[in-house]
Amino acid sequence: NNNNNNKPEKTEIQTKQYNNNNVIQQVVSSIKNEINFRFLNSSLSTTTTITSLSHDEKTLEDKKRICFKLIETEKLIDYFSCSNAASIPGTLFLFTSFLCFEVRPIFFDKQTIIIPISEIKVLHKVKFFFSDTSIVVETRNRNSYKFMYVMRRNECIDVIVRASANLGYEISVN
Repeated sequence: NNNNNNKPEKTEIQTKQYNNNNVIQQVVSSIKNEINFRFLNSSLSTTTTITSLSHDEKTLEDKKRICFKLIETEKLIDYFSCSNAASIPGTLFLFTSFLCFEVRPIFFDKQTIIIPISEIKVLHKVKFFFSDTSIVVETRNRNSYKFMYVMRRNECIDVIVRASANLGYEISVN
């Protein structure tokens, strides 16, 4: 090791720690971006249309519309950090006519769930594992989708119910 100018070799533990720190930095960056979007979004009045969003917000809407293969008229209403039933972190995106879930790609391969709001029959507030902020989405054809650790769960449910009412559908909440 004297030939390496007294630089210590990276041990396997140091390498793993470095890799873990990179993942943590990516997660923190993702959360900061979400907080910035939320702050900007919360400053909009309820009568403001989605077309008046800032460039970054509009870009997020466009990216997610493409990700979920939604038509251009679908507008992003809100989104909520959560995990799926397998405890994989992701985000619920509520569009005009769809509730969509995307796994955070830094953790796992891209995975998405797309649920038409017209198909949602019941939203169950449940305690699931260690989370008392979970939601089970039950569809009219009896499929169930579990989402845990839903940030702002009650607000999420309210927004989904309002979006459904805007489309002429009724969703029960238990």
